[in-house]
Amino acid sequence: MDLKVLLSLSEDENNFRIFTIQKNGKDREVQVPKSILEQVHKRLFKLLQRIETPEYLHSGIKKKSHITNAKTHEEGSALVKLDIKKYYPSTKREAVYQFFRTCLFCSPDVSKILTNLACVNGHIPTGSPLSQILAFFSSLPMFEKIGELSATNQITFTVYVDDLTFSGKAVPGAFIWEVKKLIHGYGYQYHKEFSSPPEKTKLVTGVAINDKGLQVQNKHHEAIHKLYVEYIEGTLKPENKAKLLGMLSSASQVSGRYESIFRHLLRLEK
Repeated sequence: MDLKVLLSLSEDENNFRIFTIQKNGKDREVQVPKSILEQVHKRLFKLLQRIETPEYLHSGIKKKSHITNAKTHEEGSALVKLDIKKYYPSTKREAVYQFFRTCLFCSPDVSKILTNLACVNGHIPTGSPLSQILAFFSSLPMFEKIGELSATNQITFTVYVDDLTFSGKAVPGAFIWEVKKLIHGYGYQYHKEFSSPPEKTKLVTGVAINDKGLQVQNKHHEAIHKLYVEYIEGTLKPENKAKLLGMLSSASQVSGRYESIFRHLLRLEK
């Protein structure tokens, strides 16, 4: 793309479509880059994908998923989860600028242009293909500190977008308090803290973990069963066929009992 176009885009304050949606009963503002800027964001996303990421990151990475994230904690007796509150809006343009400037060694001018292109209203947008990977790299200093603290305490640590999960023989309250201080120290807030004792079934990024290993959640099993019965009876709505296949594909990665059903349906749909 022409440099003049990029400079013009970086100075344009009308680059995003901004609207409100309802999520979990609350209004949520969404910022989506308009067509030309979206092309820039997609290109930046592809370039940032080339950067090697830490082992603890499981989102937005090829061959990693919410399932590999859960599997990492399969051996942990105790488990604690924290969410970063309003992760994208809380990732400010200064953190984005510092990523381009200090991690990618861009010049101050180039770092400013890239930051202007990537951010809206002083933060990372909520509806861009670039948001997830850029938010991670912009908050990498915080995650690295948490990773070091976890390793020192022999605790397994993973990141899946804004979900932080910790597991081990024990996850002491004093350790979690240090993690919380780090989160606050980098300008973020945590919420939805959840602790799971050793004897309880754990839920990590939508996957259940018990003493038998990874399991499909009961609610997902019930949803699959309902759609599958409709498929067999010939009453499944056409728009739900892809949904059923997607759910079976995901479930088959967790439990082998779903794999034969998934493959059978794939053969029928060819």
